[in-house]
Amino acid sequence: MPSRLSDVKRAGEAMGLEFSETGGKHPYRFGRQGCRPFPVPAHNGLKSEVTDVYLRSLCRNFGLDFEAFKKLL
Repeated sequence: MPSRLSDVKRAGEAMGLEFSETGGKHPYRFGRQGCRPFPVPAHNGLKSEVTDVYLRSLCRNFGLDFEAFKKLL
């Protein structure tokens, strides 16, 4: 089930990720010290919906537990 980017942002920050609005091709990114930035395809700003497939990939990239992340949404 898709989740709003505003909820994903809140959950990511609770798990220690940094959220930035960079502009350009991928205006939103998650990051963490020592990891490469992870772009988020958000074409409707913070109202965009992010699929579970993308959230699993985000968690895998930063070494987070998907189930714990999903509970924060």
